[in-house]
Amino acid sequence: MGRTLVIIIVLVTAIFSTIALQINNRKVEAPDQIAKGMASIKAKSLSNEALRYGINQLLEGRIDLTQARVSQVFSNFTVIDGTIDSIVYVIDTSSGNDDDDDDIVFSWQDNSLICGRGNKNKGNGNGNGNGNGNGNGNGNEEEEEDEENENEDDSESSATVTITAYVSSNIGGVNKQYNSSAKVLYTSGGDGETSINNGNAFNCSKSVTLKGNAEINGGLNENATLSIEADLGEVMSYYKNIADHYYKNPPTKVSPINGITYVELTGNNTLHMSGRWTGSGLLIVDGNFKDTGQASFDGLIWVEGGSFKMTGNSVVNGSIFVNTSPSKTVKLTGNATVNYDEDIEDDYVLTSENEGTNVEIISWDN
Repeated sequence: MGRTLVIIIVLVTAIFSTIALQINNRKVEAPDQIAKGMASIKAKSLSNEALRYGINQLLEGRIDLTQARVSQVFSNFTVIDGTIDSIVYVIDTSSGNDDDDDDIVFSWQDNSLICGRGNKNKGNGNGNGNGNGNGNGNGNEEEEEDEENENEDDSESSATVTITAYVSSNIGGVNKQYNSSAKVLYTSGGDGETSINNGNAFNCSKSVTLKGNAEINGGLNENATLSIEADLGEVMSYYKNIADHYYKNPPTKVSPINGITYVELTGNNTLHMSGRWTGSGLLIVDGNFKDTGQASFDGLIWVEGGSFKMTGNSVVNGSIFVNTSPSKTVKLTGNATVNYDEDIEDDYVLTSENEGTNVEIISWDN
């Protein structure tokens, strides 16, 4: 009996020792797994930033489109807990005009981001030039010659460019390398298009209610027709796919909010931001938005199809776009403040100093 008891005790001890060792190993492995997961997430987010940087390089005319392949290699380009290692541009000028427009989801144009919002005013170039032809020469003939010269100057060139970004992220000593690519159609020349909403602090498809000490500084554009370049569903899907942070029907406020943040709401769900919170970049709310807290947000807030209520002590520096139905409420009360800030908007909107340049995204693989 004594010998049997000893054997049982030894077996039980061995079993518990094995279990304890496995638990300890898992405790050691858990931080490594978390670090690897965080590094992967950061690397994916960073690759989106790198592609947007590459598109901006195109818009600013920094890429030689006469070459078949252009490489940018960086030695210390640090962004979001990682580095952009290189960006490669493969340029095809032979098929630039052959791409199907139906594939185009989104575009950056002139000095504004056509992000599914914004009345666009395309220059008509209607110069009347009523020359009377007094003296020598016919004024109308001179005008026609000028128009011909202008048409020659406005001739449009295009190229299909595949941009591939290579990045590295390091979290907790874990290094993760990642690459993503985007195919775009680059065009230059022509009239170009501009968003006339650019420069307003608040743009809304219906009237806006202001109560208490709420302020909108920098322009209020009410009852505006907020048009889009492509199908609205495609635009929303595009942003959802490339978002740095995606939330669906969150029960409470969301965090973090930076880069591109997409919040999807179904039914009567509402994104309710309360307490102190901060954010930056492009915040897209597909549904109802309510803020009763004290926020500090730098960038653009776009609310699509839902109500907008800001009732706390929040400050938004940048601009707000609300595209919704007449039955929805759009209201600012309390000490809510919206300040149009061109510098902040430029930080989050890809811009071009070249009139008439345009980059249309055909595909985005991340």
